[in-house]
Amino acid sequence: MLQCVVMIRCVPAIGVTLAVVLAGPVGRPQPKPSAPAAKLSQASILPATVPYDLRHGLLLVPVAVGTAATEPAALDTGLPTSVMGAQLAQTIRLAGGPITEVRCPTGALKLASAPAQLVRIAGMVLTDVPFCVGDVVGQLSARSLEDAPRLWLGASALAGLSVTIDPGSRDVTFRAAGAPLPNHAPTAPIRVVGPHIVVNVRVNEGRPFAAIVDTGSAGTLIPAATARELKLAPSVTVPIRRADGKDARACLVRLRELRVGAVTLKDAAAYYLDGVPEEEAATAVLGTDLLLRHRVTIDRQRKRIAFEKVEAPSPPPSSTRRGETP
Repeated sequence: MLQCVVMIRCVPAIGVTLAVVLAGPVGRPQPKPSAPAAKLSQASILPATVPYDLRHGLLLVPVAVGTAATEPAALDTGLPTSVMGAQLAQTIRLAGGPITEVRCPTGALKLASAPAQLVRIAGMVLTDVPFCVGDVVGQLSARSLEDAPRLWLGASALAGLSVTIDPGSRDVTFRAAGAPLPNHAPTAPIRVVGPHIVVNVRVNEGRPFAAIVDTGSAGTLIPAATARELKLAPSVTVPIRRADGKDARACLVRLRELRVGAVTLKDAAAYYLDGVPEEEAATAVLGTDLLLRHRVTIDRQRKRIAFEKVEAPSPPPSSTRRGETP
């Protein structure tokens, strides 16, 4: 999500702020230390299934942290750690510690470190979940959101789980990592690079590239080199201002197809960055606009992502993204 999410999350329609997102180093995923993983309590009742809501292109699920009441939390596989807002931290009397920098696919956040927490999602209980305290949206977007989530579940909470997102029934099911994958569902291998989930993607007849699987991103981003190689003409170009004050562009292109393993997604849309350093232009993210065309199961332990067809998937969240101008 991004922290890094905003970049793709809010890029889609125009009138978005990418300056913050482009502030940090980005590019091809590089191995980085992962945050300690949470522990799945033996008292958990699994599978645990909860409904999700789409707000500003974010997947929100009901979560309770510590002694706090249940509230919506953003499900964000692109965020290395879990984060709570300062107001929520104050409610449960959680004091933030030293400031730490958390790097994401397309940016960085400065967050206060915090003690590990207990997290409840329906009948599932996670203990020792690493958390930080800070304002994710405030650091990544110039536009404030009154209903922005105060909770973000990142890799520190999700790494030890198998997660299934079903756009047909609009729910998320959590199982222990290593649980059986759906029968007869096509799968693709994933790599775990530090805290990130990476999958090989191919656009049209182009060469494959590595993309971060990011449920916190409402949009998909491809490398600029891929767009040039395939001579993809942008249908929309969004002027953006980098953190260093220099101008750049986010370019929307139509893709005849995008392939992930044996799964082919027809008539897709994606962005690429123009006028940015090569490392930033190489960034690739697979967002929920394409992921939610299927019922997807992500399992880090099995190192697979499974795609199942759904009869009537919900509309993709590309119509509303964080930071988008109405």
